[in-house]
Formats: sequence, structure tokens, C-alpha cells
Amino acid sequence: MLLQLPGGAALALVGALLLYLSASHQRLFPAFGSKVAARGGGLLLLFVSALLLSRALSITAAVFIVCMIAMATWSLLPLLFAWLRRETPSK
Repeated sequence: MLLQLPGGAALALVGALLLYLSASHQRLFPAFGSKVAARGGGLLLLFVSALLLSRALSITAAVFIVCMIAMATWSLLPLLFAWLRRETPSK
């Protein structure tokens, strides 16, 4: 049970990242490889992470955690890259 929570969260994070990279409108990594493989792998990792988390928590809590990690990844990843690439105004 000790490794199920961080392991499930890490799998959800990687799965959400793969799903984000498989989107046609994302501009973080435009030359990313196979979109179909990334989409399938991302969905599979999200499903496996929900199963892994459900061994330590209820299935409802596991699905909620996976959804929250996915939403946070899809929202904060573009914001993080935009912040890192920002141009500082010259004085």
C-alpha cells in the first residue's frame, strides 16, 4: 500500500502528459512522435493508475484523483512552459 499511492499518481501524471502530447493543437512539442501511440499509451496508463490507486482507496476516490491529476497536468503544463519562455522586459 505504501507504493500504490505515489506509483498510481506518477502513472496518472505520465498518462496525462502523453494524452496532452497526442493532441493536435498542442504547441509545446510539435515534432512529437506517433500521436496514436501516445493517445493509446496515455489512456492505458490512466486506467492502470486508477486500478493501482483503487487497491489503496475506494474506486471513486481513485477515479477522482486520476481526473484531478489529469486536469492539473493539462492546465498547468502549458502555463509552466509559457512562464519559463517569457521574455523579461528591458528597462
